[in-house]
Amino acid sequence: MNNNEATEIVQGIIGNILQAEVNLAETDVNLFDLGLDSMSIVDFLMAIEEEFDLEIEESELKEDVFTSAHKIVELINTSLSEGV
Repeated sequence: MNNNEATEIVQGIIGNILQAEVNLAETDVNLFDLGLDSMSIVDFLMAIEEEFDLEIEESELKEDVFTSAHKIVELINTSLSEGV
């Protein structure tokens, strides 16, 4: 999966959680600035794991991961490649 495809899926998941249209054209946008909070981050992570059929290790969930969509996409791609 390429980064653009993953970014579009992440954008859709965030949009569904926030019930708003989200544009991640700026991949360095902070996810908390979009309106995600600690509760919605849990929903977001569950949706990511379900959509991409992966399990994100707790050790990978550092606060800086949520500072940009780009870092989330990197995390997804890393998790997918390790699962292969």
